[in-house]
Amino acid sequence: MEINFSPILTSKNYGINSAKIDDNFFCNQISTFENVKIENGSSFLKKNTKSCTFSNKIGEFLDEQLSKNFNNKLDFLIDKSSEEIISINFDLSEKENALVSQICFSVKENVSAKILIYFTSKTSSFLNCGIKFDCEKSAKVEAIVVCDFTPDCKNVIRFDNTLQENSHLDFTVVDFGAKASIENFYCNLNGDFAVSNLNCLYIGERDNFLDLNFLQDVKGKKCQANIETIGALLGQARKHFKGTINFQKGCKKSVGSEEEFCLLLSKRAKAKALPMLLCKEEDVEGRHSASVGKIDEKSLFYIMSRGFSYQDAVKLVVRAKFGQILDKISDESLKEKLENIIDRKLSYEEN
Repeated sequence: MEINFSPILTSKNYGINSAKIDDNFFCNQISTFENVKIENGSSFLKKNTKSCTFSNKIGEFLDEQLSKNFNNKLDFLIDKSSEEIISINFDLSEKENALVSQICFSVKENVSAKILIYFTSKTSSFLNCGIKFDCEKSAKVEAIVVCDFTPDCKNVIRFDNTLQENSHLDFTVVDFGAKASIENFYCNLNGDFAVSNLNCLYIGERDNFLDLNFLQDVKGKKCQANIETIGALLGQARKHFKGTINFQKGCKKSVGSEEEFCLLLSKRAKAKALPMLLCKEEDVEGRHSASVGKIDEKSLFYIMSRGFSYQDAVKLVVRAKFGQILDKISDESLKEKLENIIDRKLSYEEN
């Protein structure tokens, strides 16, 4: 079965227009889920709200499941600024190992907010989640989503965002692997001077499969839309990246850039990347790049000559590269936690 189609189909030779999965991927038995902890955000929660509507479709079964059969729904109305991080932690356990969740944020005019959504699982689990941000005029949001799963989990997340005039969204997604990890990011830069920055950090190990489908839809004048993705693959991991910046008619003076960088830490790991720029407006600026490579042997030799083991030398090089995104995270305790997980993942030896 094919899911997570690229919004603009390209040559079949790339082999990444969609993600191919088998029927065992889906989870039909969805029971209650209560293992969620919210800090600094309870006062913003709305009660008895209707189901959210998501613009980006992933697949018929997953779309219907998210809209009708979810077992968790959080609806936030952020109507005042705060420096405190609204933290939402989901812990998938053996008893609650299936989560189908809608998480929706309405951020009012001139309001600033910091959001952290953390998914963790130490057992085989299934996640189908939709995260939605509607940002009004001059709203400013820093959002971080972390997926910390074991290699036998299945993970589907869609991000659906709308930005009005002069609103600013800094979005960081950290994906530490799963048996299959499907991500779909859509942002509608609807208002003039809107800014959307998407940063994605990932690690794939063993036989993990990651399918990343990111789209920034630029409609307003003098907008900025950026995509930066950095990752590493170990074992037999596979990764597909589809990044699109779509300059719509009327988005004069807008700027967009996308960069995808993948380190192959195994001879059996495979990565495919297709960054795309689409343009219906003349007066815009866009740039893109994608690169896949191994760690420079000279750099490793230099580090090892200073007394480091090969594995520790690899960790230093990877963490230095990952620092381009980690350094954008303002929460030092979270950054330290992510660095420790990265070290643990890079200790995987079946390369």
